[in-house]
Amino acid sequence: MNRSTRKTSSTSVGRRLIESMGEIANAVESGRSLEEQLTVRMVEINEPGQYNAKRVRKLRARMGISQAVFAKMLGVSTVLIQHWEQGVTVPRPIARRLLDEISRDPATYVSGTLRRARVSA
Repeated sequence: MNRSTRKTSSTSVGRRLIESMGEIANAVESGRSLEEQLTVRMVEINEPGQYNAKRVRKLRARMGISQAVFAKMLGVSTVLIQHWEQGVTVPRPIARRLLDEISRDPATYVSGTLRRARVSA
């Protein structure tokens, strides 16, 4: 992309941004609710579940897999799984979200992991 093209596209983006801000200002000044005038989407994001040592061990036992396989599945070290299961540390929110997903349908994750393990072995 050469300089003139880059300048034109950034000017275009700037112009659209200013126009959009003007539309928002007009909508606010009108006194009507923004939902009536603009597309508004509300999204609720739930907090991930809480996982203590007992819950992590129970999930892994339900899956019938070793700590090493569980670690590989989650993309973490076996030592971290051991720490979770011993209560030394607790899973961080991103890991808890993944554990929530696995907990919903553990069989799917086990079959996918074992299939890949056999192929790569």
